[in-house]
Amino acid sequence: MVDGSPIWQSIVEPGNGQGIEYDVQFCAVPGTIVDFAIDPRDSTDHGDETGFLSTIRTVIDHQPVDTFTCTGGTAELEVVTLPGTYTYQWRRNGDPVLHDGNMPRLRVVNVGSPVVGAYDCVITTECGSMISNSAMLTICDADFDCDGVLDSEDFFQYLTAFFNNVPRADLNLDGYINSQDYFDFLSMFFAGCS
Repeated sequence: MVDGSPIWQSIVEPGNGQGIEYDVQFCAVPGTIVDFAIDPRDSTDHGDETGFLSTIRTVIDHQPVDTFTCTGGTAELEVVTLPGTYTYQWRRNGDPVLHDGNMPRLRVVNVGSPVVGAYDCVITTECGSMISNSAMLTICDADFDCDGVLDSEDFFQYLTAFFNNVPRADLNLDGYINSQDYFDFLSMFFAGCS
């Protein structure tokens, strides 16, 4: 029962040692009262071996996770919901973000300081709205190949750019590609991305 109104019932036949599985969807907000009533049916001993397990979940199955990319890179944030009809509005630091349609996935391109921050998603159902956990989008220039993973490939790609005088290897932006850029990269690489 939800707030005193029955929403689901089933009869388990005597001798059924396996039980039954059930999936009931209903709207709940803080303060909603959910009751589970078990009737031993035709028993007057006020006790039997009946038991149940119930899990109450929100529509959010997986929360967005922190992510990083290099300056100018692309990052994706995603909230995974249970099957249903929802609308999604992504926000950065509490402000709505314009994005491609009503999607559970947000793609942020050309990442720079104006777009880093805490991202969450407002998910609206026929019951109301809920907000996902926040996920931080940060810049990590040690992620030299901009794939969102800090690994040896970043190190080798930086070395290739460094020895070929690729402008992007000038990490301190002093107009020269020299040992200071190399040491700056090593420092960033071993500090990691978070």
